[in-house]
Amino acid sequence: MAKNHNFNSDHIIKELKKLDTKYRDYLSTDGKWLVGGFESIVSYDGKISTINGEQVTLKKEIYMMLPVEIREEIAQFIDVE
Repeated sequence: MAKNHNFNSDHIIKELKKLDTKYRDYLSTDGKWLVGGFESIVSYDGKISTINGEQVTLKKEIYMMLPVEIREEIAQFIDVE
C-alpha cells in the first residue's frame, strides 16, 4: 500500500464513481477483478463502512495494474506518489 494521505474522501469517492460510469465497459470485461468498481483502489483507515472524515489510503499495487489512461485520470484527484 502507498503511504497514507489525508484527502477529501467525499470528493475522491465521487470521482471514482464517475470513473465507474465512464469505464463501465472496462469494468464489465477486463476490469472484472475490480470488485466494487474503482472504489476498491482505496481503503478508509480500517473503517470501510464509513468514509466521512476518514483517512484514505491508495492501494498502489492495485492502482498500478490499471491501464495507463485510467491511472492518469485517477492521478488528477489522488496524489499517487
